Amino acid sequence: MNKKDIFLILIIILFSLVVTYACQKDALFNRYVVSDDSSHYIFPFYKIQDHALFPDDIFSRYALNYNAAGIVLLYSIFSVFLDPLLFSKILPFILCGLCAIYFFLIGRKILNKYCGFLSAVMFIMYSWTIPACFSGGHARAFCFPLLSAFVYYLLEKRYLLSGIILLLQTFIYPPVGAVSLLAIFILFFPRAVKDFRHKIPLSYEIKFTMFLIIINILLLGALFLRKDCNIGSLVSFREMIRMPEFFWGGRTPFFINSFKMLKDPAVADRVTGIPVYGFPIWSLLVISAAGMYLMIKKKIAVHPVLNAVCISGFLFYGLSWVLVLKLYYPGRYLKFALPFYLIFLCAITITGTIIDKAKRAKNLRRLFLLSLAVVVLYLPFLNKDLVNYKNIKLYQFLSTLPKNALIAGHPFLMNEVPLFSKRKVFLTFELSTPFYRNYYKQVKQRTYDFFRIYYSGSFNEIKEVCIEYGIDYVLIKKEHFSRPYIEKKNFYIEPFNRQIRRVVENNFKNGFALENIPADCRVYEDNDISVIKVSGLKI
Repeated sequence: MNKKDIFLILIIILFSLVVTYACQKDALFNRYVVSDDSSHYIFPFYKIQDHALFPDDIFSRYALNYNAAGIVLLYSIFSVFLDPLLFSKILPFILCGLCAIYFFLIGRKILNKYCGFLSAVMFIMYSWTIPACFSGGHARAFCFPLLSAFVYYLLEKRYLLSGIILLLQTFIYPPVGAVSLLAIFILFFPRAVKDFRHKIPLSYEIKFTMFLIIINILLLGALFLRKDCNIGSLVSFREMIRMPEFFWGGRTPFFINSFKMLKDPAVADRVTGIPVYGFPIWSLLVISAAGMYLMIKKKIAVHPVLNAVCISGFLFYGLSWVLVLKLYYPGRYLKFALPFYLIFLCAITITGTIIDKAKRAKNLRRLFLLSLAVVVLYLPFLNKDLVNYKNIKLYQFLSTLPKNALIAGHPFLMNEVPLFSKRKVFLTFELSTPFYRNYYKQVKQRTYDFFRIYYSGSFNEIKEVCIEYGIDYVLIKKEHFSRPYIEKKNFYIEPFNRQIRRVVENNFKNGFALENIPADCRVYEDNDISVIKVSGLKI
């Protein structure tokens, strides 16, 4: 590696830090500004610092079980001496910078340093236009770094390192491990068959590849098929098509009846994996179409390793539609495999047609002008993917309650309470996912029971349900009892909203009990929210 390469790498690192800072600065300097997913993945790790937190809590158990084993281990280690939330805000800087370096090295390996630099710039800008790529430091934030590291070491024929990365992929984010594993098979299986037919002894590469395939298939099988008696088995396809939760208006829309639904980033993430209505992905597709034409004309070429990764991603995308939730959402495979391929194809196309055609003295000038064009085109589409939670006084008050207190409130309001207040909640929207039978059965019943007491007309009913579940405090949003809100009849997601409407209609005339709580029962109150202590309710 010469001085020019080192200089370009330093520019890439600096650029990645600047872009990441621009997108994450609000989160760095404000504890209550976080990635949307942080509210339901980070809070269980506070139990490592204080074992008295979240006793017998189904949500903290589920969050740990649903998360990848490697991420749980990583956060468990760093949570011993570092705030887990702070750690999640630092990770995007490290992961984006590391990934940008690998993109440069891959581009330099398959073509030249100009291709490497351009692909790194394109990746940095693209990665911050899509939601949940690096922001939050969760399992998906490791996809591109692990995939790019794996591809680079495979290109360098450093099979031991690529094998270690493959194992990390399997533990940190199994979908990327599955794609990499199939890519290895696509690359080496034809060669192994050819050697076998000609009775040529298997090379070290083939033997090591077979070993990797066997080990990782066993690991992937264990991770994909693992079961927990507390959360139960995954719902089947037949169950899914009968559950409103998986349709528009439900908790996790998956089955679409209109392409307009793909405008929702969450739906697009599950179904296609890419923001199909976004300019960044279409810009890659347009340039890649030109690249495909040049490939047909044999004026440019893409390395077989990159082709194998792309093919593998599409194969798993199709297979996951057949097996549905057994292999995660289909979109999880195209989310990283397709852009990974397209970025390098675009970089090869631009480098081969524009940069390499110039004289050597003009190469760097054209490179920086093209890189600047990429920045300008993508700049309006940068996505901070952050949420600013503003009920700070409420979180601070709730954190003063006993550590074993159970707090109930509207699921939309309770998402962030475990993270900022470090207290158990009765129900949250984010963790009301309908994937596992036993777990969702509990969540579903809790949801019906909560709204039954939230809009109940009887203090007796409220106290009976609270005693049954051990609820100590109830959080009330005053707007939820206003006439304009009631008349909208949009109280929660389906299938619960229909039942809630009936409860509201039955009790509306006589008034809701929680609408008229005596002042001595309110332990906290502001202009929007009040908190009542259940033991203070008089029957």
